[in-house]
Amino acid sequence: GNKDKETADAVVGLLDDADAELRLAAMKAAGKLHVERALPQLVDRVRLGGPEADVAAQAAARLGTKGIRALQDVMAH
Repeated sequence: GNKDKETADAVVGLLDDADAELRLAAMKAAGKLHVERALPQLVDRVRLGGPEADVAAQAAARLGTKGIRALQDVMAH
């Protein structure tokens, strides 16, 4: 319902936060809560590499088929 949309909006908004700990928590939440709208941002984090890439990849994989396909595309490049 409306609360789910608000939660998803909050999670997506925190994916670009300046605070690394908040970003990591948001990535984990996006995967756990299956926030599919977060997928483009998660894939971008994977492409950038670095310490957040693993967390972003795990979160994307938890989004199901769409997430796994997106990760496969990233790995192909």
